[in-house]
Amino acid sequence: MGSKEALERGLKIFNGMGESESRMSVKACCSSGAFVEKVVASKPFGNVDELNLRSSTIWFQELKREDWMEAISAHPRIGEQKIAASKQGASALDKKLFSDWSKTEQASILNAEQDVKADLAQSNTEYYEKFGFIFLIFATGKTSQEMLATIKARLQNAQSEELINAAHEQNKITLHRMQKLLLSLASAP
Repeated sequence: MGSKEALERGLKIFNGMGESESRMSVKACCSSGAFVEKVVASKPFGNVDELNLRSSTIWFQELKREDWMEAISAHPRIGEQKIAASKQGASALDKKLFSDWSKTEQASILNAEQDVKADLAQSNTEYYEKFGFIFLIFATGKTSQEMLATIKARLQNAQSEELINAAHEQNKITLHRMQKLLLSLASAP
């Protein structure tokens, strides 16, 4: 995503942040409160790979289902640009980062054909009704047709399998956003 040097500069800045600022920064990447607390408590990180490994370990080995659901439910549905209700307590900067990142990640939907948008909206509704949580996909670089095909395929899954799929997608999103965070810190004046 960015140069290794820039990521490491951003990590150095992140490591030097106070707890409150660190929490806000991590929360912009993942809305699970337990995840945020565990990442912040794990500072400082020796390098970006260590941050990524620790973040994934926390996500998959130290969190509970409700922590995953907290993070998943904070996302807008694919094709929607609103900030989820759980983001309402976030700072203005967190809301802006989350909204900007979400728009960028879902950019291909903005230019999708109306029939594709309508099919995605219907599939989103079916998915939520079946599984009880929103369809989550690491959308960066995917076309609207790829996302539509993926949601239709995943609608065939069992609930337990789909929760694991959503958790894996959330982890990809979180790691990608952590890199974006580090790059933004490195480029700040």
